[in-house]
Amino acid sequence: MGLEGYHENGGNRNDVWCSADGVTWTQLPNTPWKPRHAASVFVHDNALWIVAGNNMESDVWKLVKSPTEKGR
Repeated sequence: MGLEGYHENGGNRNDVWCSADGVTWTQLPNTPWKPRHAASVFVHDNALWIVAGNNMESDVWKLVKSPTEKGR
């Protein structure tokens, strides 16, 4: 599971957090997209897709978990 979006104390964000159990969360480093909120975020074909958002960009990003990221 992954999450991204807006933080009330810091505006738009570009962070992604992963959890295998919904209890312990790990932040994925170095996301390449610009900060945003109100993006369409969904899982398809074992990847996290992020589409546009309220940052005036019409971009699409695909995030695939690497084989070394076990347990996330």
